[in-house]
Amino acid sequence: MRRRVLVLCVLVVVASFAVGTGSYSAASVERDVTVDVVGDEDAYMSLLYPDNTVRLGGSEAHEVTVVTVRNRFRQPIDFAVTVTATDGDGLRVQADAMETTRFSAGIGDAFDVPATIACQSPGQHRATLSFDVTATGAGVTAETTTSRTVDYLVTCPPEQKPTDTGAG
Repeated sequence: MRRRVLVLCVLVVVASFAVGTGSYSAASVERDVTVDVVGDEDAYMSLLYPDNTVRLGGSEAHEVTVVTVRNRFRQPIDFAVTVTATDGDGLRVQADAMETTRFSAGIGDAFDVPATIACQSPGQHRATLSFDVTATGAGVTAETTTSRTVDYLVTCPPEQKPTDTGAG
């Protein structure tokens, strides 16, 4: 009798290994998800830039802020900013970020991306500055999917004629 019980127990154990224990390898659960679409200024990678044409005049050179980037993530983030300039005849545009510039920003920190627009000839001229931003951190990657642009209309003063101050 003991032998039959032992054989029966062995058969039950072998059958349970062959059939499985009822565990599962995947599950599907319905969850509610909310997605908020926000503007550039309210995003985790906050971008503040003029959305109208910027008018400049009265000077031969202008220091401008192309974009202010603010870290609204919950951790420090490394940002890479690239600026591309399309300047019309009569203007020269320079920005450190014309080659990709990298910044590290703590939580809530912000930094400006500057550029200089200088007159080369008198009159009204247009310049367009485009920029792309990438953010990376621990488990975080964000990037602009399309370039953002800022248009400038610059009125350059007439050329100054040298004055004759010679003493007689």
